[in-house]
Amino acid sequence: MPGAPSGTTLGASLVHVDPSGRFTLGAGVSGPDHFQGFWQGASAADLHPIVMTGGPAPGTNDTLDFIHTAAVNDAGQLAFVGDLTLNGTADGTGIFAYDPAIGLQLIARIGDTVHVGPGDVRTISALVHPDLFDTPALSDTGTLLFRVDFTDGSSGLMLADVPEPEALSLVILAAVCLVRRRTGPTIVAQS
Repeated sequence: MPGAPSGTTLGASLVHVDPSGRFTLGAGVSGPDHFQGFWQGASAADLHPIVMTGGPAPGTNDTLDFIHTAAVNDAGQLAFVGDLTLNGTADGTGIFAYDPAIGLQLIARIGDTVHVGPGDVRTISALVHPDLFDTPALSDTGTLLFRVDFTDGSSGLMLADVPEPEALSLVILAAVCLVRRRTGPTIVAQS
């Protein structure tokens, strides 16, 4: 695999072929030399890395250390949840999205604030819940759905459009279907 450490034998964890024939691969090796990444191409000769652990995490000053879960769609877009490290210490988790035309971008991370309603600003405390299988969902039109926990103990589902660099829409739907827009991902449900 291009960019993978020399001599590494990778096991595929994600394989997706879109209608155009382009394929997206997720692969990794566990153990003391843990390594993960995503690649995309229309042929073996065209295969190129999207992102690999041990490298920079876009939109941050951190290093991508571990990839939890991922989703891919028929437009060749990819979304994944990854752990980040800064200066060798754990620095939280982020959700990232890739579009073939725009590249990789940070969608949200632990510590980001979200405007839930007038005067109600909450801070993201988790993007991966230990008791749930928190795979992001990614539609073929580029709508990303993912779950977050907030520092006040509440949680919510968020929507983001991929790609939409620098300006993601935020909409909050509570029990009464309250809707509010702002820059950032969209909350579609909360508890």
